[in-house]
Amino acid sequence: GAPQAGVWNTLKLGDGGNVENTASLALLRRKCKEVLVVVGTSTGPFVSKSSKKEPKKAVTDSKGNVRPPPSEMTREEYDAAAFGGSTDLASLFGVPVIAADGSWNYHGTGFNYRTNKVFGIERYYDMLDQFEAALERGAPLLARLEGVEVLRNAFHGVEPYTCNYTVLYNHAPKEWLDKVPLETLKKVLGEGEANTKGHFPYYKTTGQNPPTLMEFTPLQTNLLADMMAWIVDAEWDKLKPCFS
Repeated sequence: GAPQAGVWNTLKLGDGGNVENTASLALLRRKCKEVLVVVGTSTGPFVSKSSKKEPKKAVTDSKGNVRPPPSEMTREEYDAAAFGGSTDLASLFGVPVIAADGSWNYHGTGFNYRTNKVFGIERYYDMLDQFEAALERGAPLLARLEGVEVLRNAFHGVEPYTCNYTVLYNHAPKEWLDKVPLETLKKVLGEGEANTKGHFPYYKTTGQNPPTLMEFTPLQTNLLADMMAWIVDAEWDKLKPCFS
């Protein structure tokens, strides 16, 4: 019901980022038929199969925990984990996380991805194949998975049903970059204002422009807005069902 007068502004809210940042689990718990996820990351571009790196052996972390070696994964788990991409997104498909040190690491500081699986790993491959094809064309990284079987996840209160799952990966498509004026492009890809300690469009949520905590410059904001508007227009056929 409606909050009581004088109480509403005391509610504490969180984004659930310590579990997964896509907010997919909350939508799936509500059995939404159309789910649209925009994956933004500050860690860098989408990793293609051609640049996949072999993980190292298991190591002991700072807390003394020995991470299982990748050799204990199934072939499917190893291929998916070594591929890279968004940890939050991959965890929904049950993909193990390979840490930067090569260990099999399902969680980091304040993060836990162990209980997130709600999709079969085969649909993860469907998504990556669509990303790869788009990357080769210079198109936006947009994948639409139709008829996805949602698996029961008692931990998150998700019950089985079928949905359509669309993912837009924050990436500057070559088709869009080709339309950007040269002088602007230099600012986008150079070391200037648009790339303050990061590469467009992989900006940090916090600390992108020190000493401010959460603030983008007008150029950064306008570039992101223009790119996303172009992507929506270019990929409207895939996005339209999400808003029907």
